[in-house]
Amino acid sequence: MEGSRATVIDRTVPFVGREAQLARLIDTITLRPGAVIVTGAPGVGKTRLAEEALRVLAGRGWRCLRGYAVAAGRDIPLAALSGIVPAMPPIDADGPAGLLAGVVTALNSLAETGRIVVFVDDVHQLDNVSAVALHQAVRAGSLALLATLPTGAEVPETIGALWRSGRAARMDVDPLDAADLEQVLVGWLGGPVACGTLDQVRRATAGNPLYLRELVLAAHDSGALTHDNELWQLRELPAAAGRLDDLVRCRLAGLDSAERTALEVLALAEPVGVRLLHDVLGGDVVETLERRGLITVRADGRRWEAQLAHPLYGEVLRGRIPTSTRLRWYRRLADALEAYGVRRWSDLLPWAVWRVDGGGPADSALIAAAVREVADQPADPRLRERLAQAAWESTADLDAGLLRCRVLIEQGRTGAALTALEDVAAHAGDDRARRDVATARSWFLGWCHGSVADALWRLRQDAAALADPVSQVTLRVDRANLLACAGRPRHAARLVADVDVADSPELTVRVAAVQGVGLLLSGQLDQLRTALAGAVAPPVSRCAMYPAEYASGALPVDVWAYDGMIAQARETGHEVLTHTYGLGDRIAHASALTSLALAEITAGALGTARRYVTEALPVLRDFGVRHHEGRCLAAGLLAATYQGDEAAADRFESRLAEIWPALAQIELFRFEVDRARAWRWWQRGEPGAAHALLAASARRWDHRGGLLPAVLLASDLARMGEPTTAARLLPADPIPARWGLGVALVDLVRALAAPDVAELERVAAILAELGCHLYAAEATAAAAVAGARRRATGRTGTGVRRGEVDDAARAKARAAVAAGRCDNARTPLLASVGDRSHLTRREREIAALVARELSNQAVAEQLALSIRTVENHLNRIFAKLGVHGRAELADVLRQGRRDQL
Repeated sequence: MEGSRATVIDRTVPFVGREAQLARLIDTITLRPGAVIVTGAPGVGKTRLAEEALRVLAGRGWRCLRGYAVAAGRDIPLAALSGIVPAMPPIDADGPAGLLAGVVTALNSLAETGRIVVFVDDVHQLDNVSAVALHQAVRAGSLALLATLPTGAEVPETIGALWRSGRAARMDVDPLDAADLEQVLVGWLGGPVACGTLDQVRRATAGNPLYLRELVLAAHDSGALTHDNELWQLRELPAAAGRLDDLVRCRLAGLDSAERTALEVLALAEPVGVRLLHDVLGGDVVETLERRGLITVRADGRRWEAQLAHPLYGEVLRGRIPTSTRLRWYRRLADALEAYGVRRWSDLLPWAVWRVDGGGPADSALIAAAVREVADQPADPRLRERLAQAAWESTADLDAGLLRCRVLIEQGRTGAALTALEDVAAHAGDDRARRDVATARSWFLGWCHGSVADALWRLRQDAAALADPVSQVTLRVDRANLLACAGRPRHAARLVADVDVADSPELTVRVAAVQGVGLLLSGQLDQLRTALAGAVAPPVSRCAMYPAEYASGALPVDVWAYDGMIAQARETGHEVLTHTYGLGDRIAHASALTSLALAEITAGALGTARRYVTEALPVLRDFGVRHHEGRCLAAGLLAATYQGDEAAADRFESRLAEIWPALAQIELFRFEVDRARAWRWWQRGEPGAAHALLAASARRWDHRGGLLPAVLLASDLARMGEPTTAARLLPADPIPARWGLGVALVDLVRALAAPDVAELERVAAILAELGCHLYAAEATAAAAVAGARRRATGRTGTGVRRGEVDDAARAKARAAVAAGRCDNARTPLLASVGDRSHLTRREREIAALVARELSNQAVAEQLALSIRTVENHLNRIFAKLGVHGRAELADVLRQGRRDQL
């Protein structure tokens, strides 16, 4: 893939994501002049929102004035309004009262010039004279006051009085949510942002726009934020964030030594029990920090826990703590927690970290217990490796040794992992230990090296050497997992058919994984969804085979995607992405991205699919997970081929060839690779080879009971121009009635083979309703071509009638409009409608508005065009689509499924 390249970004963040709040703020000021107080945490965007409101109000004829309130001017009369009042009234004999009267008179006189709004940032810093003067002017109706107030700041008495009298409204500004943050970043950076980057930035900034700006600028300047293949990705949080660091230090200014020490301890240990903090630091300092809003205290069951008020406080503080200080506090915290009592399972991990890093005598049993606890916790891989290494060295605990192997594999260090596994095997003294080592070895051989046959042979040998029946059954289930992912679901199902899992939660998960893969491949997606919804998966070692990971990660996305329910696939996929990112499971995160990419291809969103592939591929390549990488490469190859991007297709195809030996035996998703290769061969002008590959793969999967891949492969063959052959290849087994996409694709194949215009149009409507717009566009195009041929063969010598020409043009227009949803996809069926009916972006905007019964004048006003320009565009739209009026245009767009243009 292409390397990163330097890209200049605008230093100013665009105002997006607050449109609804902005409209509400402007309406409040306009309809009910008085005071509006915008409140929120520091940096949340209060000032930016208010300034944008002032810009809009100025455009509507308001006179916008600004007062400046700062802490240094609180004791200076009229300091905040010195730039507003034309001339400072003299302090006469009446003293401050005379000064106040003069200021109020001056403010009231401003009202004679038109509607006035005065903006005061940080209204709690107002000097007394300015505060009272503004209060009286607002009560007199002379002007509107727009002010900001930080959360936790003391409300000035004058503002309180306005609230009590009903003349002040309050608007709370919350941090950006995930959707708004994405909108801000995409709008600012000018391009799509990786899902992992969005989640990383959201967690680091907690949705604070000021911190977001400084974090992104610091990451860009340091090279941590890169632009790879038209996708922005944050490799890591910047170590030194310049202005961001300065901002946080300003927020923490004024702390004494004890308070700063307390914050540093929290940065190292958060969240930590308040009682433990009191023992280590003293209660007074903790209470002071909570009052100042620098820490928060929340209930966790019967315990109160403290943490820093913002994630970035910890990032900045941890970067400034000397290593010796860090180790000293770790040891002291570990000692304190031991004295207090490691009473909860949640105490194990922090205690183990403090003890391992800080030193001191350690309870080896507790260390081993912590390793078992951290096996499936959201912990940094390097931390887990340190804990596992410490436990292995002190206790030779089997779980610690296996966890170390797992972490090494997750880091892509497969050679070190194999060496560590053999070390663990040498210490396996009973059947349970030998069983777990055998499971880990089979995982390594099967999924890391792609040697499924070797893994199956080794499992049989290991099982024969065990006397324990439960261990033998466990390895039989492991064999079934391998067979399921090797594309032999029927054999796998027979192996687990008589397994009793009543007393074994771990076996329950493994057997469910086998059954889940079987349900997926057989197209019984409705049953699989029910099983997933009701499953409560207990923690299970990641060395317990790949299918268990797949069942809890990408499988929920695939269940919806292979059923064609794209909206549900997207929703589930983003939930999985957030969950896996939070766990730090980069492999599962990348595999979920691959599943989403395949769903987006079906939806025709080829550009989105390629962005997901771009984000996932480096992770899968670096970690050496070849079966996942192969599937991801297949998604990229398919999207690039559909788009006609031969250079990108060449790169994906070349990499697939490199890793092909590792994919040869892992056939769970080989059908996706076969589909992508076949389409690439068709694009390259080798249709015979493409047809042969699809037909052979469809027969192989049908023979194995893989109804889902067999149907997808046969439908590809039909879409590629061989519907008659494809119809003969459709599985003899009945299609599950509740597999919506499967039923629709079978109907599509048969309708293409007939061909049947009415049936093609019916199937197109079903596919569009599901969200499978690529298939829907192809069905619509096939219907248009079939209808044209039927009209041509049914004509007599009387010539072509005008109505036939119109019907053909409208059918072709519907197909072209449907194809427009598919990112310029190029397939044989879509090629039949050509490009001359495609509308430009501006034409699509106008067509959509006209179809909603807007007049030409209304369209012109909404798009800031002249009426003549709208009329010219509309005439071209009518000509392209073969329609004769607005009603026919609406009908074409509706039938073409373009009601959301």
